[in-house]
Amino acid sequence: MRRLFERISAASGRRPWLVLTLIGLITVAAVIGALFIEMEFSQRALLPEDYDSIATVRDVEEDCGGILYDKVLLTGIDFTSARGARAIYDYIEALEASTDPGLWGDYVLRLDSYISQLARDPRVGPIFQTDDYFSNLGLSIAVKEYLDSPARDFVVGRTITPDGRSALINIQVRPDLPQTQTMDYAVQLREFTEDFFAGRGIQAEVSGETLMIKDIQHMSLRDGIILGLIALLFIIVVLFLTFRRILDVALTLGVVLISMVWVFGLMGAAGIQYTIMSIAITPLLLGIGIDYAIHILTRYYEERGKGTDARLSISNSMITVGVAVFLTRNPGAGELAV
Repeated sequence: MRRLFERISAASGRRPWLVLTLIGLITVAAVIGALFIEMEFSQRALLPEDYDSIATVRDVEEDCGGILYDKVLLTGIDFTSARGARAIYDYIEALEASTDPGLWGDYVLRLDSYISQLARDPRVGPIFQTDDYFSNLGLSIAVKEYLDSPARDFVVGRTITPDGRSALINIQVRPDLPQTQTMDYAVQLREFTEDFFAGRGIQAEVSGETLMIKDIQHMSLRDGIILGLIALLFIIVVLFLTFRRILDVALTLGVVLISMVWVFGLMGAAGIQYTIMSIAITPLLLGIGIDYAIHILTRYYEERGKGTDARLSISNSMITVGVAVFLTRNPGAGELAV
């Protein structure tokens, strides 16, 4: 290993600009690769596809459309009244009639509410089509009779509260879309839903796994950036107190930042998703990379203190501490990768 590093060091000393150019090209390629990283913050992304639990979910998706739902909680009026029942019915009709793929077709598969079965009744269905005094009176009676029938056990406490002041709409959505597209569609559906019911004096709150994942992603990235900046500031202070030279601080940080770019570029090129577990990559790279950079730079100054010229000092640092860093860091990197 020492001989290998001696050859690398000698070749780099003879053609330093070639080495810098090669590092620059790899870094540019890594930046491009990093742009293709896909974020996946669902629990499913944490397990291999061949696990029994994941395989079962996949079978449910193929046979029943999946288990991914958005939820719409409605409050503000009496939903056993004709006004409440008609508002839910009109919402379902508006979604099903939409030509926007983000509202129906590409995203929404099916809707279920307490009036779903009632609206299919051939005696009640036509009442929803007209909006006048007598149809509203008939609709109120039909809803009351429906909620007093044996069907009550299937809807009360599930899609409507016993007092009728809150109602729930379950929206089954496609589970096989890329997470970024799913989150965009979920936000679009939430905005459409809130605007639709706001015009009818009803408060609508939309949630579900997709929107919660979006919030988790936003919170994780925000906290990661804050913690990263705090760690970076602390590292800069420590490096400056150690070397007392801004150039040394910049060089040390530069090496670590380049290594981080290479890691994320490799992830993007290899199709490795950025999951909630990947958040630990940044602080790990900062902590480990800074340590090894300090070791090598300290060795360089020891050589310079002996009167050795700069080029030979770099070479000696590489074939001594550099070899030790390489041999100790790579097994650790392998363990982390596993």
